[in-house]
Amino acid sequence: MTLSKVNMAAFGTEKSEAAIKGFGAVTKAVQATITELADYNRQSFDRAAAFVQELAGARNPAQAIQIEANYWLSASEALASEMSKLGQLWAHLAQETVESFAVPVAAE
Repeated sequence: MTLSKVNMAAFGTEKSEAAIKGFGAVTKAVQATITELADYNRQSFDRAAAFVQELAGARNPAQAIQIEANYWLSASEALASEMSKLGQLWAHLAQETVESFAVPVAAE
């Protein structure tokens, strides 16, 4: 069985289009991740600044301990939420990448 030049060109075009689509998905996911991390860092910094101001106003050690406990609780919840968002972003990327390469492979 011989492949004609037209068949080879079509084969190459499908594969290159799939690769470009896959790279586009990666680029979008990386940009979304960077934006998400930048937002998280800004919010984290704002939370820490508010914590320091609140802690500076503590009247006694018990109040300071309560302020610190509240801060660490909210910081850990925010981190868990952020990791969940990032996991969803990367899961979506994996799905898009697999889909972009699955169509040309299935056509063979």
